[in-house]
Amino acid sequence: MEKIIKELEHHDERFPRAALEEAIKRQDEITPILLDILEDIVANTENFVEKESYMLHLFGMYLLAQFREKRAFPKIIDLISLPPEDVESLLGDTMTGGLSSILFSTYDGQFHLLQRVIEDPAVNEYVRGAALYTLGKLYSEGEFSKDYFIEYLRKLIDADCDDWDTDLATQIQKVIIDHHIFEMIDDVQCLYDEGRIEIYMYGTYDDFIDSIFSYEFEPSSPRYIDDTIAEMHWWACFKDKQEEEKKLSEKGLDKVIRSLARSQRAPKKKKIGRNEPCPCGSGKKYKHCCLKKPITPNKINESEVEKIKWLKDYPVEEGTGKEGQVYLSDFYDQESIEIDKLVYLALHHRAIPLWEPRDYSQEKEERIIYLTQAAELFEEKCFKEGIGSF
Repeated sequence: MEKIIKELEHHDERFPRAALEEAIKRQDEITPILLDILEDIVANTENFVEKESYMLHLFGMYLLAQFREKRAFPKIIDLISLPPEDVESLLGDTMTGGLSSILFSTYDGQFHLLQRVIEDPAVNEYVRGAALYTLGKLYSEGEFSKDYFIEYLRKLIDADCDDWDTDLATQIQKVIIDHHIFEMIDDVQCLYDEGRIEIYMYGTYDDFIDSIFSYEFEPSSPRYIDDTIAEMHWWACFKDKQEEEKKLSEKGLDKVIRSLARSQRAPKKKKIGRNEPCPCGSGKKYKHCCLKKPITPNKINESEVEKIKWLKDYPVEEGTGKEGQVYLSDFYDQESIEIDKLVYLALHHRAIPLWEPRDYSQEKEERIIYLTQAAELFEEKCFKEGIGSF
C-alpha cells in the first residue's frame, strides 16, 4: 500500500495507471487512508498548498467517488469551503470539471451542507456553482419538488443581486436550461436585462431560449463517477511526448488559418459602367435605367435544405410527447412560430467553416428579405387580431 500511495502522491507528468488499478482492487485498504488525507488537508491547509506537485487528494476524491463512499461527502464539503485561493490551488480545473460529479457520487443525504456551500459568498464562485449543479441533479432524481426548487433559485437570485462578485446568475441559468424550468424564463430575461448573465458562457437571451427548448443533449454533469482512470488519464498535466511532437507549431497553424480565411473571401462583383447595357435586360443604358433605382433584393438563393440546416438549433416545435418535455407549440401558435423562424434565419449567428467561400453582400440582401417577409406577416397577424400598437 505504501508503494501505491507514493505513486499517487506527486505529479511527475506520467499517468500512474498501474497504481490506480491496484488502488481500485484494494478499495477497503485505501479508503480510510484517503479519508484521512482529506481531513489532514483541511486541518493543515498551508502545508499542502505549498506542495505544487501534490495530487493524492485529487486521485483520492475521484476514487472515493467511484467507491460511492458517503463518509467522504462532509470531508469534501469542508475542503471546498476553505478560502477561495486555497481551494483554487488545491483543486485547479477540478472545480469546473469533476467536482459536481464527485459531490453527487458521494452525497450522503445531508442536503443542508450543499446549501451551506451554495449560499456562502465567501466560498469560491465555481465551487458554489458545482454545488448548485449537484442540487439540480438531486432535483431531477426526485429529492425535492419543482416548486421548492424554483423558490430556492429565486431566493438565490435575490440574495446575490447586490454583489456581482459573488453572483450566481450564470450558474442558475445553466440549471434552468439543463432541467428545462420554463417557469423561470422571465426570471432569466430579467437577469439579462440587469446585465448579470455572462454571455460568453451560454450566449445571448435568444441562445438561452434555443437551449432551454432543446432536448437533443443530456446535461453533461453531474453524473456518477464509475471509472477514475477514464476520468483522469487525458488531463493536460499528463503529457505524451510523442503526441506533443506531432502538434503543429503556432507559426504553422497561424499560416493555415490565414490561408483558409483568404479562401473564404468571395470574388468582388464586377462594376457596371454607366454606358453599358443595363443588366435588367431593358435594352437601355445603365445610367438611363437602374443606376439610380434603389436596390431592393427580392430573391433568396437558399434552398429548403439549407434553411433546414440553419434552423437545426431552432427550438423544437413539436415532440414525441415524452413526459415532462415542453415544446414551442405549447407556448405559441404556428403563425407566430413561422414569423419567428424568418427572424431567426436573418439574425441568428451562422458558424461557417473558414474554407467555405462566402458572398457577404448576398447574405446581407437575403437577411433583408427574411426580415421584410417577417414584418409583412407580423403586420397581417396584428391586423387579424386587432392589435393597434406594438
